[in-house]
Amino acid sequence: MAECTSALIFLDEILRLIAEADGDGGEHGFVACEKDHGLSIGSRCSDPGNHCTVKAPVCPEGHTPAFSFHTHSTKPTLIDIVAGDNPFLGEAAKVALLPSTKDLAADADVGSKFGCVGGKLNDKTRLLWCFRSFAGAGRTPVDLDTARNRVEALQERLSVVLKEDREKRDVGLLNILADYFTGVGTPCLELRLPE
Repeated sequence: MAECTSALIFLDEILRLIAEADGDGGEHGFVACEKDHGLSIGSRCSDPGNHCTVKAPVCPEGHTPAFSFHTHSTKPTLIDIVAGDNPFLGEAAKVALLPSTKDLAADADVGSKFGCVGGKLNDKTRLLWCFRSFAGAGRTPVDLDTARNRVEALQERLSVVLKEDREKRDVGLLNILADYFTGVGTPCLELRLPE
């Protein structure tokens, strides 16, 4: 049952966590667990910073991890606010909602078949997208290592791009987004909803 669209079963909870994260600036998430082709929410996480990690046991006994969900923020940092600039505008804001190297590793460690990230964009929409995991399904550790190396390189590029002026920054952010899709993975589910 763990197709990417199965994340939509928990859409109300996902939207609630996106709103909560937008309000407190933290990161919130959960692991969905599967048993007998039914899904339920297992372990949850909440962190005032930017990386919540679910604690063991991830799923109740007899259940297996199906997918994970957590929030990312596209809010400007304090430095951005002082400078009067938000680096994450329009489609470029999607970059902040890409799975990080920690996200890839966490999904592989837990055994999730796919991982979802959600957040509020600055155009009054919320984005949920899911990416297939590097755990199981014929994947090898080399695949995960390669993906993590590529994401790490993209994260390093991001820190450089964010220092550029608006025009170069937007182009750079969109290029990072495109390079993630071609070098790491494309979403198996993308849902954009109004507030």
